[in-house]
Amino acid sequence: MAEAIDVHRVFAEYFPKIKPWAYAVSEALSEGSICVNTEVYKTDVESGIKVNPCISEDELLDLRTLDESDFVTSNPAIKLSPFVLEEGKFLYMQRYFEYQARIAEKINRLVEAEKKKIPARLKWLTENKKLIHDIFETGHPVSDDGLDDIEKIDWQKVAALNSCLHNFSIITGGPGTGKTTTVAKILAILYNQIPELKVALAAPTGKAAARLGESLRNSIALNSELKRISDRIETLVPKTIHRLLESLPMSSLFRHNSENPLGHDLVIIDEASMVDVALMCKLLDSVHSENRIIFLGDMNQLSSVEAGSIFGDLCKTQETFINHLSPERMKFCNEFLDRQIPSDMVLDQKNENPLSQHVIHLLRNYRTESKEITKACKLIVNREKGKLLKLLDSYQEIKMGDAFKPEAGKDHLGSQLEAMALAYIDYITEPDIKEALKKLKSFRVLCAIREGGNGVYKMNKKIEQLLKNRVNQLFTEKKISDEFSNETENQELFNPSGTFYHNQAIMVTSNNYELDVFNGDVGLVRRKSKDDPTLIAWFESADPEKPRAILPGYLNEWETVFAMTIHKSQGSEFDSVAVILPENENNRILTKELLYTAVSRARKNLLLKSCPTVLEAATDREVNRASGITRLF
Repeated sequence: MAEAIDVHRVFAEYFPKIKPWAYAVSEALSEGSICVNTEVYKTDVESGIKVNPCISEDELLDLRTLDESDFVTSNPAIKLSPFVLEEGKFLYMQRYFEYQARIAEKINRLVEAEKKKIPARLKWLTENKKLIHDIFETGHPVSDDGLDDIEKIDWQKVAALNSCLHNFSIITGGPGTGKTTTVAKILAILYNQIPELKVALAAPTGKAAARLGESLRNSIALNSELKRISDRIETLVPKTIHRLLESLPMSSLFRHNSENPLGHDLVIIDEASMVDVALMCKLLDSVHSENRIIFLGDMNQLSSVEAGSIFGDLCKTQETFINHLSPERMKFCNEFLDRQIPSDMVLDQKNENPLSQHVIHLLRNYRTESKEITKACKLIVNREKGKLLKLLDSYQEIKMGDAFKPEAGKDHLGSQLEAMALAYIDYITEPDIKEALKKLKSFRVLCAIREGGNGVYKMNKKIEQLLKNRVNQLFTEKKISDEFSNETENQELFNPSGTFYHNQAIMVTSNNYELDVFNGDVGLVRRKSKDDPTLIAWFESADPEKPRAILPGYLNEWETVFAMTIHKSQGSEFDSVAVILPENENNRILTKELLYTAVSRARKNLLLKSCPTVLEAATDREVNRASGITRLF
């Protein structure tokens, strides 16, 4: 068997005198970091934590080689080189250093441009206090049970007021905290202020974009004041960021850029934690400094697959002072609030930076389905593993099962997971395509890894076999019927065989603009009718009443999706979730961000299948992506 090529080593060969450092930067990029802290890296190599094949056994990493190399510059404005050494210790590939610098520069321009507009915006908001009150009127009381004093504050309203004042805004919060609801209310305010407002909605993936549109429509339906702008919302079609910026064929460039900016007054980006540093740079370049951009996301969630954790880094610029406001801004916001922001959250001038007041963290979870799941998420974020284990042992809505010790007479899935997985029978026995697609979204198995006994591939096979056995049993007992059966042919309701099969759940794994399906879209394969065995792949469309039909042979990249990776689940939520963690507690993929993302996908019920030691290790380990964003603000 051929030995795998070490691409980092191949890259490093182009830079002979600094090969170890070139290797380090290339490897760091593949792991999501955009730079290397050379002092930390040197210590890690010398202690054996890191292995660098470009260093011989008796050789030491020499920082001086960077100062002496023509491949490295400390000032790219004077000298262009492949690598940039910042502050004498942070080593970047030149391109990523530029991305980072341009992001900071663009945000600073947006913040600077808004300053002259804030007085007029403050005046309009003050004069329209009743309108804003009506927009935020829920019509039903919200319980404050279990909340601390800070969580009881209406941070949604604070986020909306600040977003209406600023050109650059970040609204962060976990599932159920109302990020999309806040956006709907921001739109209601701004459409009243600027009726001709041009708005763009976008997200990193097609799935996330579609969900943004659906969430906005649901938010409007719950509020009479918001219903007045429903016609405006209906005309907004969320897009992927690539489609919004208009990708140029055979290129990483876009039609919209700093020289040809977007023509929208307001750009709203959902699931911003999934945006990598390169795309974030190009997106910000495309927004004119006089206009607005709002980023929505969860700063505790997994970062982008590609290099950078830019959204989380921008939130971290506020550290413990997130949601703190200047005395003037606090007084203004408190005029709109029933529960006042306390004086100990006044922003001290010495802690101010350009992003102060531009990042608002939504703290209250408005969902009532499972407060225990919300509590579990908090414990994971705070790395309180002991309390987390105790919580999982105490409540019915969330359970902890041992994925590695099958019960007597049971398959390796275990009885708890089998009971949850059998929920898939609901969509299999639902004859209406539209309803079947809805039921398919109610439950999902999430795996941390793809390979191995607890990986996606094996788990999909096990669930397929479980469903086949149970469906055939129920069919034989005449407890269910097959609407697609033909009396002259023995067609089975669920029989996994071949590339595609009747009642197969699939997920698209790449964007296909011609078919209008995108990475992460989940669909259902079914026979056309009882008289026509042609298989059709059905997907939800912009019109919930009219699912889209596609011949599955046209789908180039897809996979069966009874189980999916936690990474792929970002941007989705399910009523019930089973999370399957690997056996090896030293697996580096296990982090608190991964665990938090998985657990926070569940609305009502959660089954976490893991050894306690694996769960503890995951809660303890944090994603550590190196960047210099926080140093630029």
